[in-house]
Amino acid sequence: MREPVSLPQAPEQLPGLAFVTRPDEAASAVVFIHGLGGDCFETWGRKGEPGTFLTRLAADLPDSVVATFAYKSGPKRSFSFSSLDVQELARIWAHELRDTFLDRYSSVAVVCHSLGGVVT
Repeated sequence: MREPVSLPQAPEQLPGLAFVTRPDEAASAVVFIHGLGGDCFETWGRKGEPGTFLTRLAADLPDSVVATFAYKSGPKRSFSFSSLDVQELARIWAHELRDTFLDRYSSVAVVCHSLGGVVT
């Protein structure tokens, strides 16, 4: 039986990363990026069960990093997130991808929903 995995706290500073799992010897990583009006955990779960897919994947891949990139994305903000626009958000994500993932892991998968794909 797989060991259950719990969700971490959302990052205090947005945009930012939240690591569901981060094993020291990981060779691969999976990063999720939510879409417009989404949430770094609720997008990947069932109603009332935020992050279900994230925690199940983390349990299935115990030797991989599972993370989510969070940003403010309220639907009323259209394509303006506080003081960040989509290009600035993409720049921040590119730095996170390079500095946190590409330099450390031989394999990185990025799973995006909606605007998360535009940001990527």
